[in-house]
Amino acid sequence: MSTTKGLFLLLIISIFASCSAEQHYYKNAFKQQNLNLTKGDTLTFSFKGKTNTSQHWKGNLMAYHSNQKVKLVEYGKWTQYNPNNPEEIFTTALYDTLGTRLIIMSEIYSNDAKGLINRVTCNDTLINNVQVRKCDYTWYFENGSLNHEYSIVTFTNPNKGKKYGVETIYEIDGKVKSTKTHRPIIKYGSIN
Repeated sequence: MSTTKGLFLLLIISIFASCSAEQHYYKNAFKQQNLNLTKGDTLTFSFKGKTNTSQHWKGNLMAYHSNQKVKLVEYGKWTQYNPNNPEEIFTTALYDTLGTRLIIMSEIYSNDAKGLINRVTCNDTLINNVQVRKCDYTWYFENGSLNHEYSIVTFTNPNKGKKYGVETIYEIDGKVKSTKTHRPIIKYGSIN
C-alpha cells in the first residue's frame, strides 16, 4: 500500500470513527459557547482548533439531545489546516447537513498543499432496488494525472463496503494499465 493510500485510510478511519479525543475538544468548544440547549433544540456553532493531538480542523458543529445527553456532530464543510499557517490546507471534507456524519465529498492534498492526491464523492443510490451508499474514489499522481479510480458500495461505512463497477489503474503517462469489473451481490441488508 502506498504512503498516500495509507494516509487516506487513516483519514477515513478518523472521520468515521468518532474518537473520544475529537469529542473532548468539541465538548470544550460547546461549553465555551455558553449555550442553553433544551430538549428538542438543535444548535449550531463554528469550531476551529485541535481535534486530537496533531490535527487542526475548522467547520461547523451541530448540538442536540440524544438519550438524555448532548450529541455533537460535524456538518457542512470542514477543513484540516496547518496551525502554523492556516492558509495551508491538507484536507477538505463535506458532511451532510442532517447531522448523520455522512461524508458527501472529501479531498486530500499533497504535503506541500499544492496538488490534489485524492477525491471521494459519495451519494445514496439504488442498485438492484436496494438503497446503498456509493463512494467514488479517484487517486492522482503527484503530476496531477489519474492514478486509480474505483467505487465502493456500503450501507454505512465505506471501510466495510465492497468495490463495485469498473476499477481502473493508470500509468503515470495517462495510459490505462489495467481494468477490473467488480460485481458484488447486493441484497437488502448484505453486500457480498
